[in-house]
Parts: sequence; C-alpha cells; structure tokens
Amino acid sequence: MGFFKVNWSKLDVSKSLKKLENTTDSTVRANAAINSKYIQVRLRAIDYITEPEILLQLAEHYIKSGNPVELQLFCLIKIPENARAQTLLTDILSSMKNEGYTDPYADDIKRLDEIIKKAISFLTQDNLGQVALRTSNNTTRSKAIDLVKNQSILANYARKYHNEVSFEMIKKINDKDTLEYLAKKEDFDFQKRQKACEKIGHVPDGKNKCRCSICGFSENVNWNPGLGLHDFKNNACTRCGAVYTTVNRSAEVRYDEDTVRARTEEKTWNETIIRYSDGEEKRVL
Repeated sequence: MGFFKVNWSKLDVSKSLKKLENTTDSTVRANAAINSKYIQVRLRAIDYITEPEILLQLAEHYIKSGNPVELQLFCLIKIPENARAQTLLTDILSSMKNEGYTDPYADDIKRLDEIIKKAISFLTQDNLGQVALRTSNNTTRSKAIDLVKNQSILANYARKYHNEVSFEMIKKINDKDTLEYLAKKEDFDFQKRQKACEKIGHVPDGKNKCRCSICGFSENVNWNPGLGLHDFKNNACTRCGAVYTTVNRSAEVRYDEDTVRARTEEKTWNETIIRYSDGEEKRVL
C-alpha cells in the first residue's frame, strides 16, 4: 500500500476518526485500515473507500495476514458485483468453522452477524449453494440455504443435511425424488416426513390399516378419520376393509365409595369407532 506520514498505530480512536473525516485520499484511508490498532477505525476507513481495486487489495491483505473475518467481509460487501469479490466471499464463508463465527477479535458480535448476513445476501445462487454445502458453521449454512431457490442445490443439501431441512425448505422443494427421499428417512422428523410425502401424495398400501407405504403415516382416527388415508364408502374402507361404526358402551360406575351413601350405577353411551379386520378398534373423539 505504500508509505504514509500518518502513524495510525499511535493515534487513539477519536483522533483517528477525525483525520479520516478530514481526508479524501483513499490511500491515506487504506493505510488507516491496515495500521490502526482499533477495529472501529479500520471499519470506518473501509467505509470511506469506494475504489474496487483498493477494497480488493485490502481484503486480500486481511486474508493473508489472518485479520478478522469481519474486516475481510466488510471490504467485499461494498463491491458484491465484482467477480473476484464473489469468489472471496464464497471462500471465506465456506471455510468458517462453528467456533469462528464468534470471532475472538470482534468487539461487537451483533455487528459481525449483520456483516455475515449481508455478505450471504449478496451471493449468487451457485455461490450460496457452495457455502451451504461446504461450510461447517451451522449458522452460516442455515442463512445460506434459506436464500437458495435452485432445485439441484436444495436436493444436494437435503441428502447431505436431511436433519437440518426445515418445513419452509420442504415448501421450496419441488423435485419428487428429493421429497420421496426425505419421506422415507426413518431418522428424519416424522411430521416433516409426512409434509414431504403430502407434496407427492401419500400411497396407502391398503394392507396395513391404510398406512402410507412411503412415509409410514397412518390415519389419525382419534380426531377425524376424514383426515386419514381411509377411503370410506358406506362406512367401510375400500382399501383396508376397516369399518366406521357406532357402538353402545356400558360400564358400572361407583360413587362415594368411602361414605355411607356409596352406590353403583350403570352408565351407557354411544362411541364412534374404526374397527379393523384383525379386531383392533380405534375410538373417534
């Protein structure tokens, strides 16, 4: 970056910020961005710089010298349309570890989080996919995949990180093979398996009490048999033969057992049930 007269390493924050306000020389600002001891001064210096060449030089300098991720990203998000900046942003975010997200050099974690979110928002779909599939940082991966629309990337992500697939992501996935893959994963959240299967259509086998042969979902008759997989016609399921019927129940109920007024009465009531061919019954509330 060259030699400059101002000794930024010896200036405090207040004097440094004042000098930055009073100069329009990007070379002086770049020198401050490299040599100041204070991250807020370095960030302010970067913020003043508009030339893509200088911003790229600064970013590459920070990367090579192991400077905080916050500074690296802040340079690059000022020129997100630059092809080289896109490459560097992708590489930085992809290489982030879980422990790297809370950068030990960052004096404001919330500010770092905002910079990372902005950096991710500037990535192309292909680069978002690279970050989502390569980074070991859970938060960065989650933020990246949330912005992905490409079906191929979503499919690859679902196979690599199926336990991180959200309900929102299932809504975005249109590929039948990917949805079926999720629906069949036994270690995947059961409700999400059902949701994925619903998009391609449950396939009741008609043998196992109308259980879906893809995701294992069966009728939720405790609440409403109409929400299940039965196909009732004339109160009998055309698939598995279960019968939807009302039965009369009765039982003896004993009152005030520990008093002289103890008595027993017979109670009767009607109950709607699903009765299967093997004799099992499920009550419909």
